[in-house]
Amino acid sequence: MLFKKGFRILKHQGIIKFTNQFFSFLLKNIFVFRKYNIYEMALFDLKKKYHLLKDRRFRLVIIKLPSEVDRLVENGFKFGYFQDICDIKKMLSQDAILFCVFHKKNWAHTSWASIKNGSSIDPFFKKLKYQNVGYIGTCSTNATYRGLGLYPYVLLEICNFLIKKGMSIANISTAKSNTASITGISKAGFSYYSEGYNLTIVGLKFWVVKTPYNTI
Repeated sequence: MLFKKGFRILKHQGIIKFTNQFFSFLLKNIFVFRKYNIYEMALFDLKKKYHLLKDRRFRLVIIKLPSEVDRLVENGFKFGYFQDICDIKKMLSQDAILFCVFHKKNWAHTSWASIKNGSSIDPFFKKLKYQNVGYIGTCSTNATYRGLGLYPYVLLEICNFLIKKGMSIANISTAKSNTASITGISKAGFSYYSEGYNLTIVGLKFWVVKTPYNTI
């Protein structure tokens, strides 16, 4: 899979992008120790509303199937140069759901969510077995559209989606060093719950949650 992804980058984005990605991959997989904050929200307490910009050129699309990605691409929607379409479709096939904001047809923000398989979007949720829990995974905002409130807006849209699916709790994690993400999570109304650790040694990854989860 990694060789195929590397070949796609080399073929479509050139040797410079391939070289940058290659060395970035090495740095991230030789030795890494990273701390995370884990947050949760009791969805029955959800009272906050976060309105999207008045600019109607922003559009939120909820993507559940790989075929929907193909349809959007065919219609001229762009997912961003660093978001691999094959990776997106693979995650969708593992019960992940993609919440994507486009400005006109350009990618502005993406957030992953899952109801059935939390580990597909965040390794911290691999052993989470509780009922009625929704998970929120990797979130990314296009640098062009940062500071506009897209992140907390999408988080609350995901929470409303989870409520409609019968979920009572939402969980999300982010690196302790990611102050921008922590700010967005707080604005959406999430509360700090626990601490997690990620250790990577020569490609082997270990994920530990410091405090066991409890249902609310």
